[in-house]
Amino acid sequence: ALVIAIHWLSTLYWCLFIYLAVYSTAFYRKEKAYSNVFFILSVCAYSIVRLAQSPLTNDELVNIVFEISIFFVFIYFFNHLIASEQKNELLYQEKSHLSRHDPLTGLINYEEFHKRLDAILATKPGPLALVIIDCNDLKSMNTELGFHEGNRLLVQIAEQLKLVCSEIMLISRYGGDEFAVVIRVTDNKSLDDIIAALNAELPQRIGIQLTYGGAIYPTQAKDKDELILAAEEHLYSMKRELWLKREEHMLRTEKLRVVGELASGMAHEIRNPLTTIKGFLQISKQNGYSIEPWYPLIMHEIHRMSELTAEFLSFSKPHVTNYKVQPIQETITRVIFLVESEANRLGHRIVYRSNIVKPVFILMDQDKIVQLLLNLIKNSFEAIQGEGVVSIIL
Repeated sequence: ALVIAIHWLSTLYWCLFIYLAVYSTAFYRKEKAYSNVFFILSVCAYSIVRLAQSPLTNDELVNIVFEISIFFVFIYFFNHLIASEQKNELLYQEKSHLSRHDPLTGLINYEEFHKRLDAILATKPGPLALVIIDCNDLKSMNTELGFHEGNRLLVQIAEQLKLVCSEIMLISRYGGDEFAVVIRVTDNKSLDDIIAALNAELPQRIGIQLTYGGAIYPTQAKDKDELILAAEEHLYSMKRELWLKREEHMLRTEKLRVVGELASGMAHEIRNPLTTIKGFLQISKQNGYSIEPWYPLIMHEIHRMSELTAEFLSFSKPHVTNYKVQPIQETITRVIFLVESEANRLGHRIVYRSNIVKPVFILMDQDKIVQLLLNLIKNSFEAIQGEGVVSIIL
């Protein structure tokens, strides 16, 4: 009404720009419904005032049409300009979001996590725990099932982390297969309690094994850098422990495999002395159970069986790494003793030659060197077509 009154009283053509200014303000404030109504009212009001103040001639009609056309052109370009600006603003917001968030999971990324953790610690929030979570089998899953399955798993982990604990203050995709969470510590819980609570639910919901490393602020770290360093060191320690357990399991499995392959030959080797002892006992029965003439031979065979079984038990049982300075000749003799029966069963010969008289001392774990030489000799057996000779030269 004010704009129409000014237009009516002034009778000036430039009042058109007042209409445009008010419309532009409404449109820029995103009051779209109001701006459309005001646009229609402005065109009608301007036309009525112009017609009321001037005689209706052809020239005056042409002027009014021209002025209204200017109004339309201005509105068109103004709308185009605002739409372009809004599109640029949206692109800027998306770019800003992607610079702070992981595009796959939607969680904040590594850099943003550091910034927000700094901001949290600056407020002196009280005790809180930083836990870094590592997906152990993600790389093998990517290899076996493809990256799509690995990406699906990462998204699932991100979703479950949001649900698993109500005390979580911050969640981040910390690296390729790592996540970091900041948890408010309540009821004087220890780090082990927090990790146990996470481990009680996450692996079951996700279906893979996870490794955790963490630290508590301010008891284990005084600032952000110390907190992150302590958590990463703890995670590395846990991953190393898990790796050592896997290595030990793989070593034991390999040893049992070799023992199983040697079992048939060893069974044959043990059956021979048993057959000899059985024969001597049958003869002694015919001679009134007098075994004195065959006693040395019987004891020799029993001693040989005892040595074979003791060697088997010593080789197959688990043990810790034990480095000692020992002569390599004893190790070679032990290996030959273990594979001799297998070589006889397959029709091979083992030849050991050495020009060294004195013992050759080596710092070694004898059981692991035995495993190494056994594998080499077994490979030799498999490589020989028919019957052949395996030479060991020191």
